Amino acid sequence: MPYAYPTSASVPAARFVWFLLLVLAALASVPAAQAQAFDADRYLAQCLRFEAGGDLSSARDACRNALQIAPDRRDVQLALARIETGLGEHGAARVRLRALDGTFGGAEPALLLGEIAVAEGRFGEAEGHLADASARLGDDPDRTVAARLAFLSGSLAEGRGETRTALDRYGEAIAADGLAVEPRLADAHLRFVLGDLAGARQQLEAYQAVSGDDLDPRVRSLLGRTLWAQGDLEAAAGQFETALTLWNPRRTTEQARDLRALGLVYLGQGDVGRGELALREAGRRGNQLALLGGNLLLWIVLALAVLVAHLLAESRIESRSGLELIEGPQPWTVGNVYGTVLLAGGAALVVGVLVGFVMYDNLLALLTPHQAAETRAVMAIVFTLVAALLVVQRIRKNGWSPGPRLLGSADTWAAGVLVGLGMLAVTVAWFAWGPDALWARGLWIDLSRVTGIVVAAVLILPFSEFLFRPFAFDALEYRYGTATALFLAGALSALVLSAPIVLLLPFGVLLAELYRRSRSGTLVLAAQATLHVGLMAVAALLPWARGFFL
Repeated sequence: MPYAYPTSASVPAARFVWFLLLVLAALASVPAAQAQAFDADRYLAQCLRFEAGGDLSSARDACRNALQIAPDRRDVQLALARIETGLGEHGAARVRLRALDGTFGGAEPALLLGEIAVAEGRFGEAEGHLADASARLGDDPDRTVAARLAFLSGSLAEGRGETRTALDRYGEAIAADGLAVEPRLADAHLRFVLGDLAGARQQLEAYQAVSGDDLDPRVRSLLGRTLWAQGDLEAAAGQFETALTLWNPRRTTEQARDLRALGLVYLGQGDVGRGELALREAGRRGNQLALLGGNLLLWIVLALAVLVAHLLAESRIESRSGLELIEGPQPWTVGNVYGTVLLAGGAALVVGVLVGFVMYDNLLALLTPHQAAETRAVMAIVFTLVAALLVVQRIRKNGWSPGPRLLGSADTWAAGVLVGLGMLAVTVAWFAWGPDALWARGLWIDLSRVTGIVVAAVLILPFSEFLFRPFAFDALEYRYGTATALFLAGALSALVLSAPIVLLLPFGVLLAELYRRSRSGTLVLAAQATLHVGLMAVAALLPWARGFFL
């Protein structure tokens, strides 16, 4: 049968059928697109709800789900970048924000980039981002964003040690948004660090009164520490107990921290049972290896190294059948050295406990915020004075004149000052550019607040050199030889002063070697006095350096 060509009447019919099919396909795609948009909006709403509730991990997952459905949603990208910043995932957030910065209107991308730079200590870069955010804010005023900008400006100033400026900026943030908790917490924490405990407490209680929110565990926790430092142990325990019921179950680090504080509060009250229970629970929830991974672990390792070095040195000494006769003044022994350290340390510990009990009604004041600074300063003074008296007594008993034996050549003081200035420069550089790890932080005397008792400790503590170098080194060298004596004399001073071991040990060995070469206690005393007075002057006079000790 021959092929039949379509007639002119059938062509419009075919076109009509194709047109109808296209219309139906387009209409079918509309619900799918609407459903897709609905799913992305739903996940974004979940993300923001989790973020508002403080569950940033769940918020991140919800925002990622939204981006899987709608990868080009810039509002979701911004929310996710904000959440990643809050979680400390700065690399991912920075990449996301830089992609948004040129395409997304408003100040928030620059604001978040500034927040990341502040957190990472890149203050110059942070200042540029905050200036950019401020310029954009001028074109698009927003009180909430203005409050965040003032808050970050305060964080930047605090990181630079400009505490007065930081408090002013936090005040501006609170005035712009009185219901925001972050500026209140930052203001209260800085006041707490500076010793303005009444101001910190007032700020936290004002937030609870204004916002009606007494369920924020961060506020409860900081209020507990403030009350603890003020000596109100019963009220502090109540705040910590409440905070523990409010923390998200995933926040085990914060729970362990508050449990440790609560355990110390109980022990300070004399409640040993509850104190042990809280500390055991802190150990169960917290990463105790990470806690030991700080300066405490280095202290324990150094103490074991001292013990091993002492035992090895003793094992190399040949037994003597008779007594060695020495005419004239007699050398003192290694036993005299360790006995002096233990007696002076025991006296300091007893006085520290008594000071806490009498002044603060707290048996553990030496472990309590702010009370610890004063208590440990008193302990340093007692240790130095008792050790000096015992050293002088032993030297006289062995037939020596204490002054010439301890001081040696008096014309070495200038060299000692130069050595002290070098140690001061190394210490400041370490705190300025060294690692931020727990083992690298902390100072053997608290210089965040220079009080009268701290000044007294700074001036008296250098005299402990008479114990560690002329007295300890001579006895150790006489019995064990130079190399072992250098290590043990340096390690003993590092163990007594405690933190940071990473600085104290090389400083101690250096001073022992300088004493070995000069046989002058004047040199090492001048070096220590220069270092301590220099650190106090730096903390009191230079705001940018004071921030290292906060």
